[in-house]
Amino acid sequence: MPDQAPRTSETSALASPWLTALLGVTATVLAVLVALQVHDDRQTAPTRVATGAALTDAGARDRLLDVAATAGTRVLSYHHDTFDADVTATQRSLTADFADEYAAAMQQVRADTVRDEIDQETTAVSSAVVSATDARAEVLVFANQQTTAGASGARRVRRTRLVVRLVREEGRWTVAGVTALG
Repeated sequence: MPDQAPRTSETSALASPWLTALLGVTATVLAVLVALQVHDDRQTAPTRVATGAALTDAGARDRLLDVAATAGTRVLSYHHDTFDADVTATQRSLTADFADEYAAAMQQVRADTVRDEIDQETTAVSSAVVSATDARAEVLVFANQQTTAGASGARRVRRTRLVVRLVREEGRWTVAGVTALG
């Protein structure tokens, strides 16, 4: 018998019905995930502040973005060995009401933070003005949070979105609230 060469399929792998079905399911799943994210963003969208004159100067808006990113990430950053100093330094950039709220929240995590040698460093990746006037502003800050537990060596990185609410007090922006959107 003569040697027979193995038969090759005339159709390409892309024409496979299984591959086509798999690509269709993948595209559908991705579309659903995007739709869910858009829906979540619309449900948790911060409300706009409409008092005072609109902040239209590009330089002023850029400074506002810097202040919001720095202050917003500072609220979520602390180190076990400098915990009390970190809290005190952060409170200087907060309104009186928010400083009290922040201090109470930090008091609740203090014992665990010191005992387990927890460090949390939050870094702003990007930010955008949601609304801004000469007296009030809301800024959306995209940030990465890295939490490390010294006792166990465990490390976790989490991406989060923050809405930083600012008010102008005595000529400078102070943080009136920070809401984590997840």
